[in-house]
Amino acid sequence: MKSEWFDPHKSFLSLKIVWVMISILLAISISSTSVIVVNSDLKSDFSYSGFNYFISVFKFPLAIAALIIPIVALLAANHRSEQTKEQIRVTNSQNVFSNYYKHIEEFTKYLEVRVEKSVDLRFAHNNLYPNASDGEYNLSPKVMALLSDLDSVTSEVLKHYPTDINIPLDIDVIKKYYAIINEMYSFIFRDRDDYRKYITYRKPDNHGDSYLFKSKSLIQHSLAAVNILEEACKFSIEYISPVKHLNFNAKELENVYVYKKTENQVTLAFQPQNKEQTFEEANDIFVDFLKSNMASA
Repeated sequence: MKSEWFDPHKSFLSLKIVWVMISILLAISISSTSVIVVNSDLKSDFSYSGFNYFISVFKFPLAIAALIIPIVALLAANHRSEQTKEQIRVTNSQNVFSNYYKHIEEFTKYLEVRVEKSVDLRFAHNNLYPNASDGEYNLSPKVMALLSDLDSVTSEVLKHYPTDINIPLDIDVIKKYYAIINEMYSFIFRDRDDYRKYITYRKPDNHGDSYLFKSKSLIQHSLAAVNILEEACKFSIEYISPVKHLNFNAKELENVYVYKKTENQVTLAFQPQNKEQTFEEANDIFVDFLKSNMASA
């Protein structure tokens, strides 16, 4: 029978179906009794034979009335079953609620010492685990897809290496990957102003608009975004990183620079000095780095 007939929040005797069934059986029993009385030549006899005869004559209506007991017992059993189901549901709901806030608490403890203070941990948790309030703690498939998409940035940059090193990186490539970076940051920051500093491009005085420095900056920003988001994802013990290329140390790009000492430069002997490096040499080092990154994945 439909659950709405057995409201677990009501007592058994206040259920409408109980009285409906009793009324139907009593109505059939009384109706059949009336039909027998009207169509039979009955006489009063209060002896034992009269009572036995009464039972024999009214066997059908008595049997219908007797059905009330097992049917009511069956309804009572079903009502208890519905109440048990409701108790289990409430208990599970309370457990889910408790586990949800415990998950947030542990997530916050784990990340508050691993990411910048500007990261909104409660907001990040809600986005990374969109179904956590329902008791499902799987990472958002969209986050995994974004990490995988951004991981192709090094191969894409290498593929668009220009014939003239003074030409900038293809604008469509820049727009594509910065859009991914922005979307990734939107999972852990509420506002763009909170992560604007992570996507700032400090253009060098010389060759700042070239392929070399535009590409280097894009890869550095991609690496920073991956590192922050993966740090959050690693809270899940089931997390398997889809990142194969953007897993190097940012310092590996420090060899990509253009530098020439000025004639009147005076430096202290104990200060580390960059060796002179031309724009062409920096491009060669950068391309070798990209190829090495692709080969090691």
